[in-house]
Amino acid sequence: MAYESELEALPEHEEEFETELEDEMEGEDETEGGAGLEGEGWLGALGNIASSLLGEQEMEGEDEFEGEDEHEISPIRKIYPDAMMEHLGELAAESESEDEAAEHFLPLIGMAASKLLPVVARAVAPMAKRALPKIARALTRSTPQLTKGIGRVAKVLHRNPQTRHLLRAVPTIARRTVGNIARQTARGRNVTPRTAVRTLAKQARYVLGSPRQRQHALRRHKNLERRFHGRWGRGIARPHYGTAVHGVAPRYATPVNGAPVGVGTHARAAATTYSPGSQVSIGLGNGRQCTCGAATATQSMPTQSVQTAVPAPAYCRCCGQVLR
Repeated sequence: MAYESELEALPEHEEEFETELEDEMEGEDETEGGAGLEGEGWLGALGNIASSLLGEQEMEGEDEFEGEDEHEISPIRKIYPDAMMEHLGELAAESESEDEAAEHFLPLIGMAASKLLPVVARAVAPMAKRALPKIARALTRSTPQLTKGIGRVAKVLHRNPQTRHLLRAVPTIARRTVGNIARQTARGRNVTPRTAVRTLAKQARYVLGSPRQRQHALRRHKNLERRFHGRWGRGIARPHYGTAVHGVAPRYATPVNGAPVGVGTHARAAATTYSPGSQVSIGLGNGRQCTCGAATATQSMPTQSVQTAVPAPAYCRCCGQVLR
């Protein structure tokens, strides 16, 4: 189909992720049909996943889809999805129950689709853009069934302590499933919810059934999880971090000679006793002056002597500010 070559031409500026895409697709022929599984434990886990996703009759007819997407290139050229998807895998792996693990993955398919559709929308090729409505409709119709399928995969993996760590690979399964559905739709195939669930089962078997693909998915998860905590962890607000202004916490000082003292000041610096004949300076003390208009005008006028020994008020005579 014409869509095939045009989807492969989606944003080429994400070259740093191209090698990861190639590694992800290498060896697909070897792992098709479940080859490469390690031991009966893996076979049992994958068998439980497949049987929970598909009925026995559907399993019998699944082979017709096995060879159709070999060597496919995911339309998600930007392989770095939202780091939150990988963080959901981490939360699921640390959950205490199967239901809690499945709950963490409820938004996973929607998040994977939200990363795919803008990539298709930005495609330069017009025919690739025309495929966008079909892809969106196929994903919208299939999202409920895919979400339930992801939940079943999560429960099966969580049930066995030996496979619980593989919950971190579920975001990779979801991303590959969404990309595969988009590719099938762009080729003109009618993707029904049942077809979408078959695709999910196939991708789960492909990712979990190959030691190489498992390691690749877990390594990718580890890198993105580190980026998630590195990028968003540093931005946490710290309302009580650091020291107060000038290193002194605001407090009320003890008044001297009955003179009121302002907040954040020391009593000795704020209260001053004036003797007869001394000049009164309108200011805030410590060499600072009041900035109110009246004080500015008054500062240019000669000061008057105060013929009293009573301590001067510790307030600005112009604006009423507390002397500091």
